[in-house]
Amino acid sequence: MTDAQAATALLEWLHQQTPQDAFYQAHPEFSFDKALLRRVAEGTGPDTFKEIASYDFARVWSGDLEADVMKDNDIYVGVVEQYARLSMGCLQPTNIVETWASETGPVTLSFEQYGQQFTTQLAYYDDWIDGEVFSFLDAAMKSQGFTSSIHAEVDTGQDVFLVRANEEEKACMERELGWSFDWQPLMGEETE
Repeated sequence: MTDAQAATALLEWLHQQTPQDAFYQAHPEFSFDKALLRRVAEGTGPDTFKEIASYDFARVWSGDLEADVMKDNDIYVGVVEQYARLSMGCLQPTNIVETWASETGPVTLSFEQYGQQFTTQLAYYDDWIDGEVFSFLDAAMKSQGFTSSIHAEVDTGQDVFLVRANEEEKACMERELGWSFDWQPLMGEETE
């Protein structure tokens, strides 16, 4: 399969998976048409596939790990909400609370789910997201019987690219797109 064929297949799959009305009303610039397919086919490569996949809001979340993490910004609350969206309803957090001990942390992140309390301590890395939050959320989902996993594609620099996939889908993305899902800690450099 050529890169152009793979890009076309991925875009067509996303078109089938994404409710058209909501998605295309929010993003009319990505209306499904042959011109978009031609643009994708002309500029294919690993980053093109990630850009396309990032519009699958039900399975993918991508963002910058340098995210203005600071007291009163509630960045970790947003991370929990995004992760819950990816979980297909398995993670249904309520009472999400992000508490800072001081301007430089540590940060206590907690939420409730089905009467169970989940809490973790996160480090302060200037304005970077502490990647341990992803391990914490994955463990919370698995404690509820979630069978797929949220995989982090690691060759993204300071960005995070999370994909909900089963093992077969993960293997296909690694084989066909060259993505690497070997887990590495996702965090910024520790500040003094």
